[in-house]
Amino acid sequence: HDERLKGIQNAASSGVGSQGGFTVPTEFSKIYWDRSLDSEIVRPRAQVWKMTSEERMVPMFNSEDTSTGIYGFVSQWLAEYGTATVQTPELRGLKLKANKLGLYTAMSREIAQDGLDFPRQCENALTKALGWSLDDAFLNGDGVGKPVGVLNASCKIVVDPESNQADNTIIRENLVKMFARLLPGSFKNAVWVVNQTALVPLLMLKDDAGNPLWSYGKPLLGIPVIITEKLPALGTQGDIALCDFSCYAIGMRQEIAVDTSNAPGWTKDQIDLRGIIRVTGQPIFSKPIKQKNGNTVSPFVLLGNRKS
Repeated sequence: HDERLKGIQNAASSGVGSQGGFTVPTEFSKIYWDRSLDSEIVRPRAQVWKMTSEERMVPMFNSEDTSTGIYGFVSQWLAEYGTATVQTPELRGLKLKANKLGLYTAMSREIAQDGLDFPRQCENALTKALGWSLDDAFLNGDGVGKPVGVLNASCKIVVDPESNQADNTIIRENLVKMFARLLPGSFKNAVWVVNQTALVPLLMLKDDAGNPLWSYGKPLLGIPVIITEKLPALGTQGDIALCDFSCYAIGMRQEIAVDTSNAPGWTKDQIDLRGIIRVTGQPIFSKPIKQKNGNTVSPFVLLGNRKS
């Protein structure tokens, strides 16, 4: 048994205060938070900003238009004794506002006290639920009381399917064109994120020599592949996405806090458990990046809808 968990178990049975509740100490909350990283896709690869209040403004240089220069600077070629023009950098602010994510459950005192290694089971369940919910929000969130997910990002690029492409298919042209729209600086950090329902057509792809284009465990076009259930099903826009999550910002106002009380279920000898985390997330860009030749690229590229 993990000795650190005995404190949780003892606290749950003894109770603190007139309402019979207690809060798991910070060090235990940190255990939950850190262990959920192993099951997450976005947070281990994202920018994580500590928040000391409900909102935080993150200043950054504006690199959303590189058609004439970068960050608002336009370099000049100067003759001897030539006079340079004063350049003013373009800055913008990324506003992070914390949202609250909660998990609530109840259990009988008998289960809490007599259940087989219950504290460890509770820890594992809480860790998995936390990681699942965070990833789902960072991928699919609509920004209303929750993070703005990659699939709803205003900076995303959607690559349309080929003319007359059959429903629920993935072809080489789709992947190559997605690859070509990725932000150049994102190639070293990008990952393919694929819904599991898209695995069959992906594994069936062949190169010109008739060899598999991709095999599980290997990179696809030089980029790692992550399989998840959290993207839309095969044929729906976003069932496969090419993402550089280092261009996604997460604001952490409060790490997970686990509270337990027997007050609500006093007459049933029932223990209520609550997990709360205050967090937000959004892409760092507000629109696709415009390049010098007029082409647009993005750190988040989705395959479009292939359903009639």
